[in-house]
Amino acid sequence: MKLGPLLFCLATQEAFESVQRRHPNVTLTAYLDDVTIVGSTDAEVTSAADDLTRTCAALGIEPNYAKCRFFTAGDRARRAIVDGTVACATGAEKILGSFFSPNESAADDEKRAVTERITSSVFWKRLREMEMRCHVRYQLLRVCGLPRMQFAMRTHEYAIVCDAAHWTDRQVEEILCAMLRKRKLSERAMRQARLPIKKGGLGLRSQLALATFAHECTLLSKGAQKERTAQLDAQVLSSLLSAASAPETNALLAASATGASKPLSDVECALSDEAWRLYVQVRLNTRVSDDGMKCCCGQDATNAHVFSCTHLAKAKIARHDAVVRSVARCLKQFGLDSSVEPSSAVEGNKSRPDLMCATYVTDLTIANPLGDAVRYEPLMAAHRAEDVKNRKWADWAEARGLAFSPLVFEATGGHTQATKRWLNAAAGLGQAMFARPGETGTSALLAECIKTLHTGNLMLFANALGY
Repeated sequence: MKLGPLLFCLATQEAFESVQRRHPNVTLTAYLDDVTIVGSTDAEVTSAADDLTRTCAALGIEPNYAKCRFFTAGDRARRAIVDGTVACATGAEKILGSFFSPNESAADDEKRAVTERITSSVFWKRLREMEMRCHVRYQLLRVCGLPRMQFAMRTHEYAIVCDAAHWTDRQVEEILCAMLRKRKLSERAMRQARLPIKKGGLGLRSQLALATFAHECTLLSKGAQKERTAQLDAQVLSSLLSAASAPETNALLAASATGASKPLSDVECALSDEAWRLYVQVRLNTRVSDDGMKCCCGQDATNAHVFSCTHLAKAKIARHDAVVRSVARCLKQFGLDSSVEPSSAVEGNKSRPDLMCATYVTDLTIANPLGDAVRYEPLMAAHRAEDVKNRKWADWAEARGLAFSPLVFEATGGHTQATKRWLNAAAGLGQAMFARPGETGTSALLAECIKTLHTGNLMLFANALGY
């Protein structure tokens, strides 16, 4: 019954308040049927407990003595509350989800209890062993696995939860390596993975690092933990960039670009396991091919080289065409007619825009954000490619009364605002004609483009490595 807790509170509130009024020297705190009485002396607490038992008995409520505990300083045993026997707590006991100890020597018991509760959970075993898609396992790891430490960190000091937090970090790394089929990830790759998604990471923050301030922040102002967490993220990002090579910097900036994180956060953009592994390895600048493996051109098959290799032109054209077709396919689902490389658009010229829908025309390019030249901001490669497309087609489209905007994606999934505007305008036509929400249509178009792009990257690497 959903109203059960509320009705219980209404029925018992006056009883609890009357006991508190009669015993002003103790503090009585109740959360539903969990009651805690705190006082300065044994006699005060015992007297209040006796009174509470008698008052609740009039309501037909009796205490469960098996679950009651008497906490007192030192090692003295305490008994006899009314007719039942209340055991004296000699070690760590859980009250409202948090562990308390009657003496300092029980801190080790509390630490063992917290660690055992975290490490004995069947969740981690099932996350490792159950058959599931990579993107599903990742979401469970991020959304369900890491939060298991949050309550413990907020309610216990660092010394109590440090072992459990370290164990959790180790599980995260091992599961991520297993998903990527890597024996081990570099320290740099794991630090990047612990960054927030929007900063180029995987959102798998170190629980050990958070534990150093989580408990303290609960005693401070509201938002203190969020502020300290932001500071931690900034420190990790700064340390990564300060020691990064040009390819590492470019990979990190590309990973933080708008749209580059869609396969991590959008269920519409769920990738196959193979494409997901490739996507994450490129995102973390972890080499996809084995060390020493050569590209089909004979060069070392680094991630940056594969994306820029001129010998893979056919594979890149196939990837480009697949993305164009995916846009046309989505527009058709919206009930809109579109033309791929319309021959009627440019008279007497072999060069044609990639796609036309009503009065909207676009030309697609996929820019390479990786390489040896240092880029100083996300989407720099995309903006340069966008400028080239605008110089080529903007005047031509304006002279014919057409609205032109280039579709520009980076090979890692980032896209420009102009790209989203064109897709939004095209989806808006579907909204006007069929009352389909425009933003939902835009999201579907973007998801399909980015999913097709990453599938194309998989074929690109397969061609480069001869798979």
